[in-house]
Amino acid sequence: MHFKSAPLFLSLVARSWVANAATITTQNDTAVCGKLADVSQSYKSGALRGDLLLLNGTIHTMDAAETRATVVGIKEGTIVYVGDSVADARKSFLGSPPTIDLGGRVAIPGLVESHNHIVLMGNRPGYHTPLENAYSVAEVQQTFSARASRDAVPPGSFITTIGGFNPNQFSEGRLPTLEELDVALPQHPAFVSIGFNGPSVTNSLGKAYFESALATGSVAISANGSIAAGEENGKALLALRGQLTSGNRTRGVRDAMAYAAAMGITTHLDQGAFQATGTPADGAAHEDNYAMYDPWLAVYGARQGAVRLRINYLHQDNSTGVPALTQRLRNAFPFFGGDMVRTGGIGEFIADLDDYSGGPVFEAAALATARARWRVEAFEKVDAEVGIKDLRWVVAYVPLITAEYLARLKKVGGGVNLSSWQYLSGAGPSAGPPYRTIVDSGIPAGIGGDGMQIAPMNPWVQAYYAVTGKNALGDQINEGQQITRQEFLRMYTRSNQWFLGGPDESLLGALEVGRLGDVVVLNEDYFGVPDEDLRKLSSVLTVVGGAVVHDTGAVAGCAAGLPVDGPYAEEKWQSFFRDDNLDAIAHGTWSRNEDTPLARNAGVRRYGVAKMCVVMMIGELQRRLDTDPALWQLSITGVEPASWLTGDVRTIAKSSRDVLDAALTAGNDDRGQFLNGSDVTTVAPETADEQKRRMVWTESVKYAKLEGRETGLVKWE
Repeated sequence: MHFKSAPLFLSLVARSWVANAATITTQNDTAVCGKLADVSQSYKSGALRGDLLLLNGTIHTMDAAETRATVVGIKEGTIVYVGDSVADARKSFLGSPPTIDLGGRVAIPGLVESHNHIVLMGNRPGYHTPLENAYSVAEVQQTFSARASRDAVPPGSFITTIGGFNPNQFSEGRLPTLEELDVALPQHPAFVSIGFNGPSVTNSLGKAYFESALATGSVAISANGSIAAGEENGKALLALRGQLTSGNRTRGVRDAMAYAAAMGITTHLDQGAFQATGTPADGAAHEDNYAMYDPWLAVYGARQGAVRLRINYLHQDNSTGVPALTQRLRNAFPFFGGDMVRTGGIGEFIADLDDYSGGPVFEAAALATARARWRVEAFEKVDAEVGIKDLRWVVAYVPLITAEYLARLKKVGGGVNLSSWQYLSGAGPSAGPPYRTIVDSGIPAGIGGDGMQIAPMNPWVQAYYAVTGKNALGDQINEGQQITRQEFLRMYTRSNQWFLGGPDESLLGALEVGRLGDVVVLNEDYFGVPDEDLRKLSSVLTVVGGAVVHDTGAVAGCAAGLPVDGPYAEEKWQSFFRDDNLDAIAHGTWSRNEDTPLARNAGVRRYGVAKMCVVMMIGELQRRLDTDPALWQLSITGVEPASWLTGDVRTIAKSSRDVLDAALTAGNDDRGQFLNGSDVTTVAPETADEQKRRMVWTESVKYAKLEGRETGLVKWE
């Protein structure tokens, strides 16, 4: 039975303490090291609108002339300066903006994905963990172990990988075994599934779960943990989806955003999902097409969205009557929304076809295309009847498209969408797509990787395939169709403006004055690393609308994910819990007003560290309860029921509901967590440091003069 300890958690929310302190934010934004930042305070008018000055960079603007710069200034989320003069850049600001010295690092515009399924990724069951960057079973084990410890995944919660990888990329050429997953995850059940429908593998804890009396039916699992593709894989996936709650989904959305930001993809044109049937026939690409956006909108509504989402609506009418598509077209609302979330057209499919629309298509065109199925002749016929040259019809994948067909498609205003899906399991000699032929044709062409079912989400894996033509096994499978690194980057930035359409064409895809301030700083020089190292690229600093949404701490002046200006600018304030300062923290003499020119900053630091202590005590108390012979069934969950520092006050009804939900209905994933209302809140790295949490606990017990007779805990000291 699952219990909640009402007196304990109510004592935690007796006063209004807020989640911001756990990530230490000021009027300027912060990013937690390597994770999704708390960006709420940079939201203005529904979008990220920060001020930031980036200097001393090797900045590839990807404007029409593909110029380079060393300085970019962003004001209220929009680029106001691109050039080489810091003095001129500062003239665009009234005061002194937050400033980051890039130290010569390569920076590029935020990448624009013209075709992926990040909405599905955010709705994955369990703690979904991409494996596209692992190249051996040992690295799979390391990835899973790090996920469990870094994110403090509650014991008993599933850690999953569903699609986006293939065993071909592992040196062993196989999935990990049950025993190997047990080593990596002794306290967590695992589920690892390939592509749409498996096969998959689980560990001992997962095997016990799947073989139990599930409503979906017991899953057949071999002794080594393997699960057959198809129905058995579907039964396991259906059982996991049955565990999903709204809180799980919003946490998954934040995880998906964090991963995307870490890869440098700041805008995603999502291409929908197959409608779920609620049976084992559902695969990785199935979801509720109507409700799957709810957790995403909830995260954006809470001002926690860190990447931009563009939504195309998938349809698969299989009759020439196309009833659902007809109603969609008659009631379309393209380009509705704002800079963070906006609707698009129809996609990935329209009428059982391998294409989609990027614009406001209409019934006659859809009917004619449904009758003719996908061929260039179909587009030519529709164009002759009703005219489609301005509607931006797009054909995806095109692995075998010819120069003749490209010319004909270009003539009717079409474009092509290129994915590196062949990288995972394709074979040569001409697996496609024919990148070189397509680029030379001059047709609108952009990169849309189709992550993350049958293709990776990681853009740098796609760069490797496009530039080298090699698959995950290292075999050459696309000879003669390689493109340059500059061409690939262009197709992932400026070229994808065409596929977004609407206002985004003038807002995204390049670093130019007047466009939105989305910038990615890379860990290595994209243009200088050897081909084999392209797959190792990632972002060390990602900026969306002038707000830092991802920061590994590698950029000097932005270390530890803390603001470069404000209360935490000085190095001595960037670490809190040490043996030599705990007594000062406890007695309120740490960060005294007289220690800083601005007394308010001293107060913000004291306020923040006090709340961090509470968050750490929640986690440490849960750890001790989990191992207590009598109290192991108790869960501790902290709740922020009132308001954020931004001044957005929740209603009494909402606050009451959040507190009661935490007390009575929160699940296993909420054990030892801190909730901002109903969502798990990101915390600073120190709050997850087990040694420091024990230190705060021990000192707190000492200061409180707690005695054994006053607690039921066995390990209370």
